[in-house]
Amino acid sequence: MADDTDPAPGELLDRLSGRLATVLVLCAGIVGLSLYAARPSVPRYEAVGLGADVVRLDRRTGAMIACNLQRCVNLHQPGGRIERSSPPAALPTAAPAPAGLPPAVPRASSDAPAKPAP
Repeated sequence: MADDTDPAPGELLDRLSGRLATVLVLCAGIVGLSLYAARPSVPRYEAVGLGADVVRLDRRTGAMIACNLQRCVNLHQPGGRIERSSPPAALPTAAPAPAGLPPAVPRASSDAPAKPAP
């Protein structure tokens, strides 16, 4: 038969402290899990674009895809071998100024007009 009497104050305090400890542990677990899930990670993709052309690199697999407005092309498959090409040729140098012209003078840094030479 069930006991209809109220529990003793010590027993009530025991139950309450046990439940409070359980709730605190569960709350700490939830907070810890949310902090773990929200940690920053390295981005998976990198993209470089110029005009209508885009190149995308998958940092996990190494695959590269280039796209423009009409189509996309696989540049590198995961696990494929990358061939090293020869370095690009040197850029041509600017032609020297004709002998009859004076050398260029840099513009003054201030916004005021330059004073004429005496």
